[in-house]
Amino acid sequence: MVELGFDLADPPDEPPPGIVSEILWRVALRLYQDHDLPAQWSPPRCRQCQHPWPCSARRLAVRGLLAATGAPDGADPSDARASGRPPPGG
Repeated sequence: MVELGFDLADPPDEPPPGIVSEILWRVALRLYQDHDLPAQWSPPRCRQCQHPWPCSARRLAVRGLLAATGAPDGADPSDARASGRPPPGG
């Protein structure tokens, strides 16, 4: 289980303390924000690329955010815990 100092479902704009790569954080965050889910869409599709949700870019962005924290390679985003909050979608 990976412990995070932020909510993975709503990452902060500024890199939180303890980030090992600020540039990776910023790039991953931009990708994460660009490939978001619109408020109303059925079936769910990415608002940027129109691919089924979650699109590959969004999944890559989540992995980038985890990597920027120094999480081990291959860390599963569904295993991430954010300051005691349940994982996104969990």
